[in-house]
Amino acid sequence: MSDQYDLEQFASADSGDERRSEEEEPTESSPEDHGTARFPSLPTDWEIKRLDEVATVQGGSTPSTDKDEYWGGDIPWATPTDLTELQGNTISDTEDKITEAGLESTSTHVLPPYSVLLTSRASIGKCAVNTVPMATNQGFQSLIPGEEVNTWYLYYVITEMAPYLESLGAGSTFSEISKREVQRVQIPVPPMEEQLRIAGILYDTDQGIFNTQSMLDEQEVIRKGVVREVLTEGTREHQDFTEKQFGSIPSDWPVVRLGEVLTDSRYGTDEKSHSDGEGYPTLRIPNVVQRRITEDDIKYTELSDSAVEKLALQEGDLLIVRTNGNPDYAGRCAVFEERDETYVFASYLIRLRFDEDRVHPKYVREFLNSSLGRVEMNGWIRTSAGNYNLSIGGIEKIEIPLPPLEEQREIVEIVETLDENQESTREYKNRISNLKEGISRRLVSGDVRIHSEVDIPDEVRVDV
Repeated sequence: MSDQYDLEQFASADSGDERRSEEEEPTESSPEDHGTARFPSLPTDWEIKRLDEVATVQGGSTPSTDKDEYWGGDIPWATPTDLTELQGNTISDTEDKITEAGLESTSTHVLPPYSVLLTSRASIGKCAVNTVPMATNQGFQSLIPGEEVNTWYLYYVITEMAPYLESLGAGSTFSEISKREVQRVQIPVPPMEEQLRIAGILYDTDQGIFNTQSMLDEQEVIRKGVVREVLTEGTREHQDFTEKQFGSIPSDWPVVRLGEVLTDSRYGTDEKSHSDGEGYPTLRIPNVVQRRITEDDIKYTELSDSAVEKLALQEGDLLIVRTNGNPDYAGRCAVFEERDETYVFASYLIRLRFDEDRVHPKYVREFLNSSLGRVEMNGWIRTSAGNYNLSIGGIEKIEIPLPPLEEQREIVEIVETLDENQESTREYKNRISNLKEGISRRLVSGDVRIHSEVDIPDEVRVDV
């Protein structure tokens, strides 16, 4: 069911027709029996249940941190941070563990495997399914499913309801939902076989998303290794190598300062930009992302002709973030590609324009964004008032190895091929994620009913 074509069929399916018809005689049940505030119209063969009718709501607590004998045991002990940093939707290990003595000293209990951990403080509504017995701190109101509800169906319903749960904790100084509030939350409860079909579809889709993310992570590791190799060994058969600050590089590659290969370096405009479309499109820090220029949330600046003449961007200009509160963001850079309109750039960016008879701008981009370039760049980053800053003077002193121009082009071609593969994988993951987001609510609300046979993963049948 993780097949993209099948998922797209579900996403475009017509709404289910198993509703109470307008002509149907009313029963003793009130209209609310067939809907909730979150799910106003449900199939008539679905029930509405409070969470405490289908699951046990279990809080947690923290053993005294002054007692060493309570900590470092074998019992996983989850905090909300374990969930917010989780890759995937199951949890089998935690950063901290407690002992039996720690467990007995508190009001916390061990959740059985295949409970639904639900955060109830700060980041309200984060969920995961534990695959091993696990305790939690007081930042949870977790759910131990009863016989009427499947663990994974419950997980997906609660995940879909996360914004609603968060709204229950709003309005207080410290955002939190109580055990009583969680117990009173109503959820739709289809027949068990339909729960399994819904959970199976969404579980398989999630596995596709997680596997694609793993592929992206692996591609990034490969990319970093290849980039380091081509930046220090090149693409040709080099015989002699010389030890430099970047490591061993071909002896026929000179090491130059960036200032030696520039024709212009300039700070951007400090004129106020706006969103009304008047003036020139202006690139800012948020538009320099992952080695490329984006046009998300583009702003505009009204400038004089003389200012535009100085600040207009050309094909091959390198834009560098010169200041940021995050040290990893200061110095990130991207090459401007020609647009139909005239673009300018804001003051927190620096534009470098190169002598392209000597250096390929994209080669410089790859070097500066690499681990080798970061080490070289960090020597020129200064801190002030909590920000990390690069000046034009510092940038011009950065040293880079300079292969022959044709070899620079070959290096860029290799790296951009890797980037294209990553981008293709990223687009596929986003497509699956968007399809899942579109179908998830329709499935758990009964807008789309799955009557055909579904291959339900064994992991979903945990409590059947």
